[in-house]
Amino acid sequence: MSPPPDFQTRTPGPDDTYRFACRDLPARSIGIATVGYRHLDGLPSVAIEYVVYASADAAEAALADMRAAAEECGDFAIGQGNNATAATLAPLAFAALGDDHFAAALSTRSDTSGDLLTHLVKVRQGHVVIGISHTAYADGATPDAALTRALAEQAVNNLRHGPAPTGPSAN
Repeated sequence: MSPPPDFQTRTPGPDDTYRFACRDLPARSIGIATVGYRHLDGLPSVAIEYVVYASADAAEAALADMRAAAEECGDFAIGQGNNATAATLAPLAFAALGDDHFAAALSTRSDTSGDLLTHLVKVRQGHVVIGISHTAYADGATPDAALTRALAEQAVNNLRHGPAPTGPSAN
């Protein structure tokens, strides 16, 4: 992945909101820390973000807020005015992973980026919500479902057991 991971801590206030699809989600949907990895060398591209919550209950509530937004948004705009991007969300079948999950297909249309298809996968493992966005051009091959699943499985396994050892000492 490139560039190096982006890490930040957060202190959400009671009136803060988090934009997901067409809804402003409440402060409870904002994690206390995030770390994100992105592959930025053209399309297809993959982004993975771990959002840390204060508790498993807080992560469960945040995931429920995101799922509700994905289910009700349908057609919406990302941004405003001449820079707005037309977007559509639809349910996406995905393997049951982690403590809870959901997936959606996000289609976007923009004069700048063209027509894109992004598979959005959210998986909760304990007090962390893993987000994977796998994007490709809409008129080409769809995002690789096997790769998206492998990334989600690895992320869940890392949270459950820690990363697998690598290098000479791993033998």
